[in-house]
Amino acid sequence: MTPTERKNLTDLFYAAFEMAHEKGQTPSVDLMHFGKYLRVLESGFSPQKHGHEKLLYLLRDFPDLLYIRKDAEVSPPRYYVALRRNKPRQLIASPRPAAAPCLLEPQWVAGDLVERYLELLAQSSAQLHARLDAQERQLTTIQRELEQSRVNEVRLNTNYQDYERQLAVIKREQEQSRANETRLNQKIQEHERLLTVKRQK
Repeated sequence: MTPTERKNLTDLFYAAFEMAHEKGQTPSVDLMHFGKYLRVLESGFSPQKHGHEKLLYLLRDFPDLLYIRKDAEVSPPRYYVALRRNKPRQLIASPRPAAAPCLLEPQWVAGDLVERYLELLAQSSAQLHARLDAQERQLTTIQRELEQSRVNEVRLNTNYQDYERQLAVIKREQEQSRANETRLNQKIQEHERLLTVKRQK
């Protein structure tokens, strides 16, 4: 991305925040609304024109300007954008005294130094995005494992309840068997008593 393109996008982002401010949506703006403001301000705006598949990825290329917050408590997650710094005011340059020497000539402030700075900034931004993506993937894995653990816990509780019901049935059958055994013993004893009485007669 060229310095001119970055400057144009920076101005566009500032204008979008001003539009959000007029609608009472600052300092933090929903990413979906922010994209609508960008398309209103620039007809045909799309992140693909600037080398990014999604608006979120494009905004992450401006870490020194924008702060992006992820709300993971909703599904799917929502993102909010805020400014890290306000738009600099346009200062009116005062005339420089003719006799004052220029200590820093314009050619020393140009091209190569600025380009190198932007390259380093882009590299740092890419590394940061890679770490964030890795952390998001790790978080997604942990969430899936947690959901699986909950499913396993539900299954375990269901199996435990089934075992308890089966155990209760077995206990009732045992109690019934003991009762039948007791009645049978009583009948045997009664029968033996009657035989004894008959023999005595």
